Amino acid sequence: MTGHIQDLWFSPGRDGQDRPTSRHGKGKRWKARYLDTDGRERSKSFARKALAEKFLTKVTAEVLAGT
Repeated sequence: MTGHIQDLWFSPGRDGQDRPTSRHGKGKRWKARYLDTDGRERSKSFARKALAEKFLTKVTAEVLAGT
C-alpha cells in the first residue's frame, strides 16, 4: 500500500517554484491519500501537515494488519 500527503494550497510550477492553487488560504491545507484494502483511494484533510502524517502512518499500519 502506498500513501502520500498532498499540499492543497500550492502546486509545483515548471520552474521548480511552488505556485498557489485556487484553494490557497481556504479550508484545510493538507490531504492524506491512501489505498484501502479494496484498492480504492481514500483521503482525509487536515489543517496541519504533522497531523496528516500521523494519520497516514496509523492508517497504513491498520491496512497492512488487515484491520
